[in-house]
Amino acid sequence: MKNKLIGIELEEKECPYCHKKLEKVPNKKTKCKFCENFIFVRTRPSDMEKILIKENEIAKVEKCWIKYAIDSSWFKKLREIGAKNQDFVSMYNILKKRFGMTPSILDVIWGVFNNVLLKLIRKNNQKKVAELHKLMSEFRRVESKGNTEKLWKY
Repeated sequence: MKNKLIGIELEEKECPYCHKKLEKVPNKKTKCKFCENFIFVRTRPSDMEKILIKENEIAKVEKCWIKYAIDSSWFKKLREIGAKNQDFVSMYNILKKRFGMTPSILDVIWGVFNNVLLKLIRKNNQKKVAELHKLMSEFRRVESKGNTEKLWKY
């Protein structure tokens, strides 16, 4: 079954290029033994399911993740403290270039937390610094429980 958003459900176990059945579901970038195209594995933000995608679909999945994160309650609270949507996009691109791969959304959020914190310290806005520290502590508490899916349901 093709997903409405993008990609092929893992239960289908088929190559997104040639649609031949795969012997086993890949858990990372793999070359299809039939058509020799690279199959990419990503998590779909709408339901946190792993999907198989083509290389030219990576950017579409990344845009979905960026929108998902920017629409999250975490980023809404960050905006109230002083972050802008562009801060998230910029940090995403910086980390993607630095890591040489798609960064974790959690890493991007932490990067934005830290950049906003530095701006607030430079402005000597102690009230907002305290608000941000509280938000960062709560994020860390939820993140440390290990279930990243629940992190987005906060």
